[in-house]
Amino acid sequence: MAHKNRRRAELVDRQIAGRLADEELAELELLQQQMRAYREKVAPLPLEDTRRLHAELMERARKGRARKARGSHAQTAGS
Repeated sequence: MAHKNRRRAELVDRQIAGRLADEELAELELLQQQMRAYREKVAPLPLEDTRRLHAELMERARKGRARKARGSHAQTAGS
């Protein structure tokens, strides 16, 4: 796997420099796909946990806005 990653890095450098041939671009795309598949296998991103946290934070924000809105209405009514 290390040799593939070295080759991938070499191709990325060539791409950045604008010196990547069409065949090399196809090779780079394949190596990128293989790298992502390997990363997903050995260290998947915790997307489900992240989605759950996002939903919880959005709910807290919604409740906070609702409380703030009720508080401003109470001040207006009491004035």
